[in-house]
Amino acid sequence: MNYSRTYMLFLSVVTCLSFACGSSALAKTLAYWRFEEAQGINASITQSGDHSGHQVHLKQDSAINMPVSLDKVPSPFMDDKQQVANHFSMQLVPGRSAGEGDYLQTSDHTYLNFKANEPFTIEGWINPHTYGQAKATRHIVFKRDKTSTGYALFLNAQGLLEFRIAASVRKQAAVRSTAPIPLDQWTHFAVTRQTDGRIHLYLDGSHIAQGKTLLPDSLENTGKLIIGDHGMVANPDFAFDGMLDEIRISDTALKPESFLNHHLDQHVSRQTPVDRIDIASLGAIPDDGKDDTQAFLTAVKNFGNSANIHLVLAKGQYDIDADQLPEGKHLILLRDRQSITIEGNEALLCFHGSARPLTFWESQNIRIENLLIDWDKPPFSEGQIMAMGSNSMDIMVDKKYPIDANIQVAGIMDYDPLTRHPLGYIDTFDSAIASVTVIKPQVIRITYTRSRPLTRPVGSPVVIRHTVYGFNAIEMHHCRDIALSSVTVHTAPGMALMAGMCQDITLDDFQIRPSHNRLMSTTADGTMFSSCSGKIDIQNSHYQAMGDDGINVWTKYMTIRAIPRSDQLVIAARKGWRGPLPIAGGQVELVTPDTLLTYQTLMVKAAQYDPSQKAYIVTFNQTISNQVKVGDLACDISRLAKLHVRNTHFPGNRARAILVSTHDALIENCTFANQTLSGISIYADPVRNSQQGSSSRQVVIRNNQFNGTAAAAIFAYAQAPTPTPGVHQHITISNNHFKRNPQLDALRHRSEKDDLQYWQNAIYLGSSSNVHITGNQFSGYDDALFVHASDSVDITDNQSDHPASITFESTPSVPTCQNNSNLTCQKASAKMSAAYRIFDQR
Repeated sequence: MNYSRTYMLFLSVVTCLSFACGSSALAKTLAYWRFEEAQGINASITQSGDHSGHQVHLKQDSAINMPVSLDKVPSPFMDDKQQVANHFSMQLVPGRSAGEGDYLQTSDHTYLNFKANEPFTIEGWINPHTYGQAKATRHIVFKRDKTSTGYALFLNAQGLLEFRIAASVRKQAAVRSTAPIPLDQWTHFAVTRQTDGRIHLYLDGSHIAQGKTLLPDSLENTGKLIIGDHGMVANPDFAFDGMLDEIRISDTALKPESFLNHHLDQHVSRQTPVDRIDIASLGAIPDDGKDDTQAFLTAVKNFGNSANIHLVLAKGQYDIDADQLPEGKHLILLRDRQSITIEGNEALLCFHGSARPLTFWESQNIRIENLLIDWDKPPFSEGQIMAMGSNSMDIMVDKKYPIDANIQVAGIMDYDPLTRHPLGYIDTFDSAIASVTVIKPQVIRITYTRSRPLTRPVGSPVVIRHTVYGFNAIEMHHCRDIALSSVTVHTAPGMALMAGMCQDITLDDFQIRPSHNRLMSTTADGTMFSSCSGKIDIQNSHYQAMGDDGINVWTKYMTIRAIPRSDQLVIAARKGWRGPLPIAGGQVELVTPDTLLTYQTLMVKAAQYDPSQKAYIVTFNQTISNQVKVGDLACDISRLAKLHVRNTHFPGNRARAILVSTHDALIENCTFANQTLSGISIYADPVRNSQQGSSSRQVVIRNNQFNGTAAAAIFAYAQAPTPTPGVHQHITISNNHFKRNPQLDALRHRSEKDDLQYWQNAIYLGSSSNVHITGNQFSGYDDALFVHASDSVDITDNQSDHPASITFESTPSVPTCQNNSNLTCQKASAKMSAAYRIFDQR
């Protein structure tokens, strides 16, 4: 047998062993290109043959050079006895053929498509010479069409390797390396999509990142598969610059032991990830006045694919220049890590420009300790009212906040000049602003879209928010086991902490408070917990001067679009974020929209997103009630976290201190002062943009101090056309002290809303059942409690400092009122206005 036949036989045997006998005996190679067509060094080829047997050959688009580099080219076929070297690799040079780079492409556009539930692996070797420029990306494997449907693997301008799948322009998922791919050396890559739809990235056999699923969306498209470019734009920066080799596509999500690097020559270099980094070792010295951005970016790069990360800072200020941050403006962005610790030691991260300080995806065991976050120039300006008209207002902006003609005004809010507490009398958003004009240096004129008869004395302080919901200081997505201790956020162009779809979060000594004697801290909420699970435990913390609510725990009401069969519903959000995908084993409540009462709770068997309907198709283990109809509401109560807030202070905030839209909440030993709305809202509202749910149950509010909230200190409410008892259930309000602040009330919006009970009571109880109100003290209230559309209400052993009323209306049963001092329980003599209106004239 001659050498050629011996080699081919050996190659066939090893290929079979490597491909068919890996992670799955059923794995099939769909396409495999070895780029061995060259006849000599620096030869060129017109095509590359497919070694899978499926005839998926690549054809020439431009001249492809094939240089030899035996000391660098990978040698995947090797055992203890012999090695068959791969002699050639494909050299791609960008910028040829009137601006287009070299690339090869398939003739068939359908064979390498993947349907919704089909797993696959795409792997190979890359040896890049350069990265792209600016926002350009150097493409390695590309199969998409003009709708963006399909998949693509590329290097971005920072050298990060990214694999992206898409069902459309707006429906995409991606995985990305955590450090740049080394230049001028070989790296093995592999991307897989599993049967559950999640995508994974591996480098040199090590798992780097995990991405979301797009199931049930298909990746089928009309584009040809292209190696080395994307073939749509004649731009050399989109063409790969370097060498490629051994690219293989399989129909299974292979495990690393079945990758082409399983028999990798041990002399091929690999990067060793670093688990622990002291930022000082990278040249970042606090308080030296120098920019520290690159040190932090280098730290993230050096962590590589390490599962366990520990970043250590020293006490003092680190300055971060947002202009040096990569696209997305992330300083620290980490995905798919098993353990993350940021040891702050009272370090201050001071940002210059719009940035995202800390972002974490699909990670667990996250610890952030003793860290402060601030901006040198906050995302707002302060000023004073110079003049007010029926449809305009002139504001002089303080000189420490220089402005120009491009000033952005996203919101305006007024403050008490003596106490510096927010008033909420002026609370204007950009939707109500017709124009903003600089009429002279540091003076702007705000013109409203309609007449607004507001009056405030000249010189009254205001804050101009340049953004509201922009970049959050800390973001967590799909993470679990999170603990933040002694973390302070002085400001942020958004929220201090946003956690979405996370599980088990602890905040201890979490501080949101302004720095530099500023009137505002964050421009939006303090902490938002959207569709989280497990437990949220907040203690010994401080929430001050935010531009919106302090703590919000909620998930989303969705609307039933269709009822395909007796165990299946099609549900979708009416607007905004599409809401969480229900998970198998989870529970979904069916809710009547007229009352917001739950009429059935179902267990989820399976759920998937249907892009054609822009809705979830949810199958249940039980038969759905015959009461169900299109237009009813569905709420995934598996996405509700238990809430425990204790020993926490809420002084002087816009809107509400805490919104409770969850089951099992305990709020104790806290202080609430000078909110522009309520202290605690027990809240369900599928009408407004957030469609906030669910109804609340098992809520205990005890041993708290409420001082000077503008609206009802505790407000239980359901936004339903027909207010009905039983939406919120099992509420205990005990041993709290409620004190009114007449001086601030005279300056607030409530002074014009005497007809609305929401603004008059210490406790407003609506749409609730099984409520116990006991042992509370009321100071300064004439209308202590208002009970509306509620039943089984027990009001016992409470006292007021002067005669006050407990008024009930539209209740199926009379509240039980016993042993109350200076409190008279009475039915409303006439229909009282219980409507929930806040700033309808603002």
